[in-house]
Amino acid sequence: MGVNSFSMGTHMKTTVDISDELFARARKVAEQQGTTLRRLIEEGLQLALDKRRPPSRSFQLPTVRGETVPNDILERGLHAIVLESYASREDRAATPSDSAIESIHDRA
Repeated sequence: MGVNSFSMGTHMKTTVDISDELFARARKVAEQQGTTLRRLIEEGLQLALDKRRPPSRSFQLPTVRGETVPNDILERGLHAIVLESYASREDRAATPSDSAIESIHDRA
């Protein structure tokens, strides 16, 4: 996020003790740049916070035995494939298999 692209939303008033020298320098820079001291402090604080943000973890696609994810999973999405697999399990459970039917007939 760029320094000029963020919105602070609502504002609150607070008191911060800073050195006279730093305050004078900040006020001079704000004046030279045609901005307010408040805006300069917000930008500086945002930069300092961004600098201290923990690094994001990189995402890596899972692999199976060193192979990349199959294209059908990438194209349709894993969620859709999982839902389809559950639906096919339910279909198999609802429809007795041929061997189950033969087993029933053998008992009779």
